[in-house]
Amino acid sequence: MKQVIVWFFLACKRYLKKGIFPMLLLLLPLAALGIGKMESQGENRIRIAVCTAGGTEQEASWLSRQLARNLAERAKGMFDFYLCASEQEVKDEVASRRAECGYAIDPNLEEKLNQKQWKKVIRLYTAPSTVAGPLSAETVFHELAALYNRELLQMYVTEGEAFSQIGSPESEERKAAAGQAKELYDQWYDGGGLFHFAYIYDGESTGRPLAEETGAKLFPVRGLAAVFVFTMSLYGAVLLGEDEISGLFIPLSWKLRLPCRLAVLSAPTALSCVSAFFALWAGKSLKSGVTGAAEEAAALLIYGLACVAVVFLLKNVFCSPRALCCTIPFFIIGSLIFCPVFVDAGTWMPGIEQVGRLFLPYYYLGFF
Repeated sequence: MKQVIVWFFLACKRYLKKGIFPMLLLLLPLAALGIGKMESQGENRIRIAVCTAGGTEQEASWLSRQLARNLAERAKGMFDFYLCASEQEVKDEVASRRAECGYAIDPNLEEKLNQKQWKKVIRLYTAPSTVAGPLSAETVFHELAALYNRELLQMYVTEGEAFSQIGSPESEERKAAAGQAKELYDQWYDGGGLFHFAYIYDGESTGRPLAEETGAKLFPVRGLAAVFVFTMSLYGAVLLGEDEISGLFIPLSWKLRLPCRLAVLSAPTALSCVSAFFALWAGKSLKSGVTGAAEEAAALLIYGLACVAVVFLLKNVFCSPRALCCTIPFFIIGSLIFCPVFVDAGTWMPGIEQVGRLFLPYYYLGFF
């Protein structure tokens, strides 16, 4: 066992002395740090116009006014909503590309929702060649649900048959229960985790949302870190094959050959996992607290071991180090395309999530 550990550390030392390898280890954390600072400064926030259409703000219902205000007051996420005076102004903002898209909220939104009139209550205007519309719709639906569901809950407590034992809808007890329901709703909503939504467009469900706007990151640190670890594991497998051809492991006894080969193969994977951990920290994607950091480290350990097992199998399948080296671009491109590094691929092509797992099982890290 002691010899295996020595082989592991000697392999790490050898990789760290290779000119380009230390630079690659530093590249991902530095990129995450730089882009993370840009995101925290709000330089990448997408501007979106919003208004209450068809009249002045005073003429609009409470739900229409509050929805527009809540969107404009959001200080987090990738979208920067701002108020406009009229629907025409929203169109002008989008046409001039000062806004990527715009929303015109019907002034009678609450009344129409109560009457189950769903169509054209919120109109979306988008600029050509932009994807901000479908992505920002999640945020708008989120705010609308937060406001309207509270009204529905109060209405249900006040008028619903389930609370008829408390008293009549006009009784003080029923009104007090409705007020308490509102307070409990606000309490649980502020705590987070109250709702899980599946959005439907034109009668067709998208499954999960395209992106979780709350705390969204424009730079996908986890996904790229997973691709990086996998690529370094493949690189280590190529060098291991060359070491075997050169006869590096022949002096060892047959009992030590396999463990020492695995130790040498694990060296670049371990170094890249350390780089990925610091990239998560630099990109502010690391879970908070000592427990969160330990969970992230455990996820990286599991993922690194999975990568070592996969590339060791691939090395034995391809036999030739050159043949395995030729597959590295294929696996990198396959990982970036078929796995949800930038978006959750399961939402934009049915079944592609399962195909992606054949290329890169990075869910152990990306969605831990």
